[in-house]
Amino acid sequence: MSRKNESHGRIVRAAIALFSRQSYHGTSMREIARLADVNELTVFRHFISKEAVFHAALEESFTSIKPRLSALESPTNDLSSEKMLRQVVSIFVDISQFSPEVVRLTAIAILGGNGKAHELCRKHLAPVFLKINEYVDAQCRAGRLKTANPSIATAAIVLSILAQPELSRFVNGSFKNDIRESIQENTKFWVDALGA
Repeated sequence: MSRKNESHGRIVRAAIALFSRQSYHGTSMREIARLADVNELTVFRHFISKEAVFHAALEESFTSIKPRLSALESPTNDLSSEKMLRQVVSIFVDISQFSPEVVRLTAIAILGGNGKAHELCRKHLAPVFLKINEYVDAQCRAGRLKTANPSIATAAIVLSILAQPELSRFVNGSFKNDIRESIQENTKFWVDALGA
């Protein structure tokens, strides 16, 4: 790997760590440079602005989940099955447990109102959100689901799964870190709640 690519990678990794811990506005280019062990000028040689660094960090954060998201896009997935919902729940439980930086950076991107950041989130997350939406819609059309707005149900499913670990700590003072149990509980909850 060339020195330029190595520096670029260190800058992006530092940006992921800092933005996900300190937020966009709480992170400076100087801090990114310091954590990446480069000078601030080097950061600006690679990125024209802090916003550009954030976009690179956001894009990079999705690389760990791309294969699982892509697998959901398979046309062989039965949209009406509990198995598909379990796959979706499994992906989001894993993201919340093993890739919290994806959750944090996505939240920053969505709440920050930035066009390019929104587009990056849409590019990576829209396919899985569409699968959930199609699942809910298929359940409604088949008469197996109480009346629901598929978009609201999709948002509720995703947000509840991603927020569950932190909200459980807040409500109960702790969170059981058993991934399999969490996947089973979330799947059962949503299958029951959706009336499927």
